[in-house]
Amino acid sequence: MPIDTYQDLVERVSAWLVRGDLKAQVPDFIQLAEAGMSRDLRIREQELTIDGTFIVGQDYLDLPLDCLWPRHVRILSSPVTTLEVLSPDQFSKRSDQEQTGAALNPAYAMVQGDRILLGRAPSAATAYKLFYHAGL
Repeated sequence: MPIDTYQDLVERVSAWLVRGDLKAQVPDFIQLAEAGMSRDLRIREQELTIDGTFIVGQDYLDLPLDCLWPRHVRILSSPVTTLEVLSPDQFSKRSDQEQTGAALNPAYAMVQGDRILLGRAPSAATAYKLFYHAGL
């Protein structure tokens, strides 16, 4: 018997459990299973890109709502460069060592929550491409 709808899935899981007292919890079980699979699976269909343009003076990029983890950011300048993604400790050390200069584009970044923090705010509205893993 194929599982074509969510209700079919709930009924099949309920039947598999053979526990009438857990029928109300089946949607929770399904949600927990989906969360676990989304966290553990990495398939090609999850690898997405989004194009954007840096906002002058803004030292972060908002991640897409479906982003599980960013892979990298390619800056579409001439020459094309890729942001170096650092750990929070490396980011802090490098920020402390960096001197302000006339650089147009950030050279490094770190992930913090739903954002990518840039090592320096861009001084030009340069295009970028964000490569990331999306949720299922």
